[in-house]
Amino acid sequence: MATALDLITLEEAKAHLAVDFPAHDMLITRLIHTAVALIEKRTQHMLYEREETRRIKSGYELYDYPATVDTLGDGLDYQAEEHAGYTRLYFGSTRPEVVTLTLGYAEKEQVPEPLISACYKLLTYLFEHRDTYQAELPSDVYLMIRPYQRYATI
Repeated sequence: MATALDLITLEEAKAHLAVDFPAHDMLITRLIHTAVALIEKRTQHMLYEREETRRIKSGYELYDYPATVDTLGDGLDYQAEEHAGYTRLYFGSTRPEVVTLTLGYAEKEQVPEPLISACYKLLTYLFEHRDTYQAELPSDVYLMIRPYQRYATI
């Protein structure tokens, strides 16, 4: 299973932060996960691939991107339509109660570069301000992710 460390490895993060000793490895690993999660939350782009099972309703709207349906069960059919910022799943005469989805980019190279850069920038900010940071995104990170934000209400 993929993790945030498939997007930014510990070695890449340490090189970016100019840290060459192991004392902060656990902290940096935690901050990688935090930075990626925050960018995902703000943009609703899933930056690495993972599977999730979700309960659904008819005309289910899926706001995480990218997404594909893995399992529906026997005899169930669906259509997926991509809209601006979300995917809508339409089911046939019967719909499943739960569906297994693959969410996220399968390859690091598929992730838009500004989102990766924003993760690095946020990682740097979190590392340098680990004891004093505020609960808001730095303005330069916000500017990088702004074009990728979705305005869905979940």
